[in-house]
Amino acid sequence: MVFVLVHCVPSFIAGVLILLLYFKFSKKNHRFISFAIIIFGIIDLIGYIYEGRIRFFPLDLFTFHAWIDLTTFLLSIYMFVNGIVFHKSHCYLGRVISLSARIALITGMMLFFGLTFQ
Repeated sequence: MVFVLVHCVPSFIAGVLILLLYFKFSKKNHRFISFAIIIFGIIDLIGYIYEGRIRFFPLDLFTFHAWIDLTTFLLSIYMFVNGIVFHKSHCYLGRVISLSARIALITGMMLFFGLTFQ
C-alpha cells in the first residue's frame, strides 16, 4: 500500500478540485483550477512512484484504485491540453473525469481507513 503523504494529500486535493470544477463551474477560475489539478496530479504520481511499490496486477482494490487514479490523471491532462490548445468543448469528458475522480476518492479513502473487505 502507498500511504505516503506526498501521494495521499495531493491526490485528495486533486480529486476535490475536480469535483469542485464539475459541481461549481466557474469560467473565471476554470483554467487556474485545471492547472492546479495537473500540478497536484504530478505531485501525486511522483509520490506514488517514490514509494517504489508500484503494481497494476493482479486486480484487487489497490490496483483498481491505481488504474482509476492513473486514468483520471491522464484524462485530466488531455482535457487541459484540449481546452488550452485546441479550445474545444469538453463537457462530456469532464463528466467522465468527475465520475472517475469520485471512484478514486472513494477507493482511496477505503484503502486509507482499512475498509478493504478482505
